[in-house]
Amino acid sequence: MLRYYLIATVIVVLVGATVVAQRWLRGELNVASVQVRVSPRPDYNRDATVKKSSNGIRYEHAGALSTLPDCVLQTGFYRGTRTFVNAHLPAHGAALLAGTHLHLGACTIEVRADDLIATRGADRVRVTPHARLFPIAGGYLIDVDRATMVEARSYRVVSNGAHHP
Repeated sequence: MLRYYLIATVIVVLVGATVVAQRWLRGELNVASVQVRVSPRPDYNRDATVKKSSNGIRYEHAGALSTLPDCVLQTGFYRGTRTFVNAHLPAHGAALLAGTHLHLGACTIEVRADDLIATRGADRVRVTPHARLFPIAGGYLIDVDRATMVEARSYRVVSNGAHHP
């Protein structure tokens, strides 16, 4: 009885392989990767610090704004030398000056001399030192320049009520 199952399995595999091979040779079978739309998340880095308390979340990292998807969505990430990062950045104007406050939906972003602070209710996140914020079409670009490496992240504004005084 086992012999008949084995013969039937071989026949089915051969017929199936023949059908697939014929379709593939005629170009009717395409095997390709599929793009899946997923919101980028901040990469875990050892310099990130997270504290959760009754006073909200406290988070510090170069990609801290990525933790506020109801205010901005990360659309791009570039890391490398200054030359490499600049070659990939979208067109942008001058950096926003220290003291600028942006109101993006439920979030407020404060541009400071060397970093950025974003608050949403009791939550407070800080983009690590050496950060600059640039306006780009449809959002903002954060550039964090460290001595050996540059990180840049582009963000799309979620709320239409974005303004800065």
